[in-house]
Amino acid sequence: MADAEEKQKQALVSVDLNDLTLSNDEQDINSEADAFAGPPPPPDGDHLAKLLLGRDKVQLGKAKDGNPYYMVHIEARLIDPTGTLDNRVVFDRASTMVMRNSGTCRIAGIERALGNTVPGRIGAKDLAKQFVDHLAGEPQVTITTQWEAYCSDCQKVQARSEKRFPSDGAGNHRSNLECPKCGSLLTAQAKVVGYKPVAG
Repeated sequence: MADAEEKQKQALVSVDLNDLTLSNDEQDINSEADAFAGPPPPPDGDHLAKLLLGRDKVQLGKAKDGNPYYMVHIEARLIDPTGTLDNRVVFDRASTMVMRNSGTCRIAGIERALGNTVPGRIGAKDLAKQFVDHLAGEPQVTITTQWEAYCSDCQKVQARSEKRFPSDGAGNHRSNLECPKCGSLLTAQAKVVGYKPVAG
């Protein structure tokens, strides 16, 4: 019932701007601000976060060698006691695909950071299910993020690290820049480059 009432309060209605009874509350507007730029991603570095299953949940794919793997979509909600970054969301994907160079997979790495044990031999589906079950408890972990800008025209990442983005001179970096190859406007995204146990 309360949700329905809240929706009604937020519903838009048609009005006549010549109606003198309409509200005309004054508001402050920064005429120099970019109205079309979203908030910058969280700064590069470590952030406390709780992990949830992302909107796209779990997908099945096939590696180049023909072996199936599972991709789990992750939503990392930042926990910031100062309130500055609290509840900001960083998205990630982790798969059961074992990399030759490391002998492990991203899901196993995240499970380890969460303090969970992964058997030395486990089915890909069982590993994905174990991870999804753990995400249901919204576990906390430390994520390491790094700004990244991908150019869809060049089909290539053109900038990594917050320091590669223009600065105002006071240490604040703008979250967009021109692609050095084609000139397209690129926007920084926070990419998760690592997971660590919560310090404590």
